[in-house]
Amino acid sequence: MQNLASNYFSFLQKFSSPKSCELTSTKLYHENLATPKSQKLLEKIFDKPQEYSNQNMDKLVLLSGQKLNCSTANQCEEPKARKGRHGYHQEVENIVNEQIYHEFNAALSYLAIASHFGQTDIALPGCHGYFFNMHLEEHEHALVFFNYQLMRGGQVKLKGIDTPQVSPKGPADAFNTALEMEIFVKEKLIEVFNVAEKHKDLQVQDLITTDFMEEQNKSICELGRLIERSKITDTPLGEYLFDKMIFSAFVKKDGSKLMNKRSLQDTEINLAYK
Repeated sequence: MQNLASNYFSFLQKFSSPKSCELTSTKLYHENLATPKSQKLLEKIFDKPQEYSNQNMDKLVLLSGQKLNCSTANQCEEPKARKGRHGYHQEVENIVNEQIYHEFNAALSYLAIASHFGQTDIALPGCHGYFFNMHLEEHEHALVFFNYQLMRGGQVKLKGIDTPQVSPKGPADAFNTALEMEIFVKEKLIEVFNVAEKHKDLQVQDLITTDFMEEQNKSICELGRLIERSKITDTPLGEYLFDKMIFSAFVKKDGSKLMNKRSLQDTEINLAYK
């Protein structure tokens, strides 16, 4: 039966048109029966091709253990093995590319929030620095998946990032937005894990659980606490005190040189709060 299925699949590959790239076996079977040439070939494969029902045809394609890929030129081709790649399922590769997109998207959103608090008429350096560091963190996460994709012999397919739709009304609103984003990214990481588990890709599962999930959970916890603290920002004095606390606890401690870098020669950090 396996040989029969392989012969049938080879037949479809030879006579299917580019428009039939989805390879619905029933459609191709009946279309190709219409030509005398294909009828003769089918008779060589099957004793009585007319007795094969639509369901049987579908089973034959599944039994062949092969699939067709449609290229951008809308032509059907067999998947080509890439050197340096082993045991890396296409579905896993695809969802890793999706995760790269989500990480870059989060990074750009955090950069937009940092830009908001860094404006001269807002002037909250603590929030500015906190979300700038969040931007760097998400950018680093994207690069981890980027490099991992290449290491596994996959192909990185970058997607355009949407313009961030963030305009926080204040620190409390910004931290609530960040919490929603971190929860969303965590859910996407779980989806990557589930696909990897489905295809028994142990290293991708380990990458998610070891390198990302604990950090993601800590970030969600931290943001939840800061949202509680941000309740004091309903007054100008409370906003100042909250921002100073953020700066002292997170920005000054991390000491990101990029936050205040204004030229290629800048090497020292200019502290907003002494």
